[in-house]
Amino acid sequence: MTQNWQSFADDDGIEKVGLLVKNFIDRGIAKRDDNNTEDDDAPGQTSKTPCEPKFEPVKRKIRKSGTGCITEINDHLFEGKFSPTGADGKRFTRHIYAKTRDECEILLAEMIAKTKAEIQEAKEKLKKSQSK
Repeated sequence: MTQNWQSFADDDGIEKVGLLVKNFIDRGIAKRDDNNTEDDDAPGQTSKTPCEPKFEPVKRKIRKSGTGCITEINDHLFEGKFSPTGADGKRFTRHIYAKTRDECEILLAEMIAKTKAEIQEAKEKLKKSQSK
């Protein structure tokens, strides 16, 4: 470092000394070679901070557990499947069919809610019959 901290004795010398120390830390300790810092707000310079990327949701390959399955049977028919475990412990499958994926999502969500309610009722009946 060839600059002396005493040469910054003017009004904004403290800020310059702080910047000098930050550059020393960046170059010496962190082994950075660039002289530009994010704190430099000199007029005419553009900030080198990266802009945040635009959020685009990515469709998962595997759906979460308990949300069913949607497959495209052919170019104009989608199938929704839900395979819960019943009150008796056996697994059974329910299917729905729709012309679009969005319609299939809606129908599948309704079917899942209805099926879970039926399973809950069956579990309660089974519990009452065992307690008698």
